[in-house]
Amino acid sequence: MPAPIAKIVPSSFKIHGENYTDNYAWLKDTQAPSNNTAVMEYLRQENKYTANYNIPLKRAQRTIYKELIKGVEENSTSLQIRENGYLYYSAFTEEDEHPIYYRKAVENDTVVEKLLDVTIEAKDKAYYNAGIGAVSPNNQFISIYENTTGKDAYVLKIKDLKTQTYLADSIAQIRSMVWLDNASFLYVNRDEKTLNSSKVLRHVLGTAPENDVIVYQEEDPSFSVSIQKSKSKEYIFLNTGSSTTSENWYLETKEPMGAFKVIQPREKNHIYGTAQHKELFYIITNKEALNYKVVAAPIHSPSAENWVDIIPHQTGVLIQDFQLFDDYLVINEKEKAQGRIKVLDLATKNSHFLKLDEEFYNVTLGYNPDFKTDSLQFNYSSFETPLTTFNYHMKTKEKRMVKQHSKPITLPYFKYVVERKWVTAKDGKQIPLTLISSKWRAKRKGDNYKVYLSSYGAYGAGQDIASGPKVHHLVNAGFVYAIAHVRGGNDLGNEWYEDGKLFHKKNTFSDFIACAEYLIENNYAKEGSIVAEGASAGGLLMGAVVNERPELFKTVLLDVPFVDVVNTMLDETLPLTIGEYDEWGNPQNKKQYGYIKSYSPYDNVKAQAYPNLLFFTGLNDTRVGYWEPAKMVAKLRATKTDENIILLKTDFSSGHSGGSGRFSGYRDSAYKLALIYDLNKPKEVDK
Repeated sequence: MPAPIAKIVPSSFKIHGENYTDNYAWLKDTQAPSNNTAVMEYLRQENKYTANYNIPLKRAQRTIYKELIKGVEENSTSLQIRENGYLYYSAFTEEDEHPIYYRKAVENDTVVEKLLDVTIEAKDKAYYNAGIGAVSPNNQFISIYENTTGKDAYVLKIKDLKTQTYLADSIAQIRSMVWLDNASFLYVNRDEKTLNSSKVLRHVLGTAPENDVIVYQEEDPSFSVSIQKSKSKEYIFLNTGSSTTSENWYLETKEPMGAFKVIQPREKNHIYGTAQHKELFYIITNKEALNYKVVAAPIHSPSAENWVDIIPHQTGVLIQDFQLFDDYLVINEKEKAQGRIKVLDLATKNSHFLKLDEEFYNVTLGYNPDFKTDSLQFNYSSFETPLTTFNYHMKTKEKRMVKQHSKPITLPYFKYVVERKWVTAKDGKQIPLTLISSKWRAKRKGDNYKVYLSSYGAYGAGQDIASGPKVHHLVNAGFVYAIAHVRGGNDLGNEWYEDGKLFHKKNTFSDFIACAEYLIENNYAKEGSIVAEGASAGGLLMGAVVNERPELFKTVLLDVPFVDVVNTMLDETLPLTIGEYDEWGNPQNKKQYGYIKSYSPYDNVKAQAYPNLLFFTGLNDTRVGYWEPAKMVAKLRATKTDENIILLKTDFSSGHSGGSGRFSGYRDSAYKLALIYDLNKPKEVDK
């Protein structure tokens, strides 16, 4: 079956004295692509071509899927969350895709109330995702968030738990909400087109949403607003900010009709967040602290001149999160690409780190609603240890497993190796490179040269130690799974992030290339044998490096990839664009336009040989439009000089996060793994 060839329809505009022509702009439809005959015909042709290629792989997909879901607990129950005299939890039964939400009274746990059966609600829907939110103070009304499109757009519904019926109150484009009392709540909703959250409104049950009162209006289009209650439930925090600047406001819950008060007025490039304990606000801030510090201030005079350092700034140590207890302050921090938890005794000022068994792991703070406790809940995972929740006694330093959330699918007769290499970057910086392999593969690395190299490198997001069924399957199949901790992430602190954005963005790409070259030079892979993968902004990374150094790779996966950077950042009507000028730059500025265009994958497709390229997208993706990979594929087909495969698969019912249901991710992984194994099997040699 021949590959689809998209029609060329030149579309031009002038920018900075240059005539910019886009032959595939017609593929972009931001209004109703499903009603656009030409667009849908092309996407269907690509899907048909991809499906045809996959016909011989169906059996492999089924086999891989069965292996991936071995770790799933079919009948599983979540951890219980205690709120206002009730225990809330969810449960899956047998092969159901969706959970059922329940609660039971702490004092009478024999009576169980069903709150929401997502399986019933999802019946006959191509996409459905829903969950429960906050409960009214009298425990009668519960908020439910529902998504039927896959877009970043949830509808808020209110359910009366006494009558088991939904109220007429329904609010679209909801982002967050908090109850004020038993009859009213505050909420933040999003603009339908840009998805920007700029308003906090007050809603009274039984009234029309169009009559809701605006409590706060954010005027800066690059800022986004959210609200939440403090751990004590005594305060409501209103947070507004961009990727570089923030501002926090507070309101006492005992005065629900009062006015929010600012904690510290916004200052450019100052980011902070607030928590409350007793008479103090505790604030995590980057003010004169690139990697953040924690300060405290009196609640009624919380501005910066009253801040007192509690946890000072440390060079090379990034504070990621913290939680408060009566006797302790607990910090989740990162140093040299490894997270850790530190416990500070507020009385003695002594601190200690949690001692964990493995050298490389992921660790986060868990759900800790009580101040008056010595017990800390935290979450832990590694390559060999599935996500597991522990309770840790901060005084005795003993830990106890609460729940392992899945079964491991590592092979009992295999021994695994997780190691950290340091790769010299183009400019001399040292890049962490994590390698995961079976022990026999590590010793005999030249035997098959199978390497799977992944990365992200944007928004200051760190790269966790890879775990889960997909990674296990690759390693069990003989791959070295490699994670490039490139600049643009925060694995070596916020300076690592700053050195991979705006006019430093190309460091992200050269770091990844340096890691690929290291793997080749050290006999883990041969040139042209590496499988590389990146999603979203990581897809931008893949697109950039495959344009620059295609000869390094055998197959590259680009999942919901951000590849049309110039055109997206020129379109202020798209979600995220204005809010991300501080990440990528604004092409309305001539210098920034030139830099962005010099690496934007779509604008740098060349007449050269490319590796196998696999593109995946969702028609309802509001973060990275489906048209970005579609345009990229169309241009590649018309330009490249090789006969390697290019596939584009569009899911017509999902968005940026893929399909709904707990097994959808496993099906996607099986689909991709079957392709990877097929495209990277040894070539048959003619006798």
